[in-house]
This record gives sequence, C-alpha cells and structure tokens, in this order.
Amino acid sequence: MHLKLESKLFEQERKIAQSGMPGSFHNIEIVAQKNTKSYEVVFHRLGTSPACGMMIGNSLLSDISPMLEAGGWAVYVPYPLVWELENAEEPSSRKRFLRAQDLFALPDLIERLVNDIGHILEVS
Repeated sequence: MHLKLESKLFEQERKIAQSGMPGSFHNIEIVAQKNTKSYEVVFHRLGTSPACGMMIGNSLLSDISPMLEAGGWAVYVPYPLVWELENAEEPSSRKRFLRAQDLFALPDLIERLVNDIGHILEVS
C-alpha cells in the first residue's frame, strides 16, 4: 500500500511519524500539489498506472477529481469541515467514483469492489 500526501514536507513528515503508521506503507510520497500530473508521475515511478490505484479523500477538488482524471479509482469520504475552495460537485456519474460515509466503511467497500470487478486494484 502506498500513501500520497499534499502539503509542506516537514508538516506531513511530522504527522506521519506521530500517527504510528509509517510501517503500514511501502511508499510515502509528499507532493506540493495533488493534480493529475502528480498522480501520473508517482504511478510511473512505481512502475504502474493510476488505473491500478485508488485515492481516498475528503476533498472533491484536490483528492478526488485529479485521480479520476488520471484514470484511477477515487473514494470520497465527506467531512463536515472542508475549506470552501475545495467544494465541487460530486462526480457520481463517473464509473470509478465511489462514496463512503466514513473511514470505517472502507474495508467493506474495497472488498466489494475487488469482488465485483476482479483484480482491478494492485494490492501489495
């Protein structure tokens, strides 16, 4: 599993270290901006394509839309406090767009997805 974050490098490194989760990921990427190109670059570096990946986030604008545009899967997990500039219309008609009520719903959602469409996601 790989983790991609956007923000100031030292701020995200501190948050990752404090979370106790660094060992859960094979790769951690911190980028200045999450956009379609940055997804393509990261997946290319990993030797695969965005079509084999999934972004899970609470921002339709900076998490969900770029991943869908890159050809990957995107799971929107709404959160009541979102910066006004991050608001966008849910792309509910997009084939690779999914919505989860909260983070606890993710394991079942991902399991159903893998069972429904086979080995779309590259699991490592």
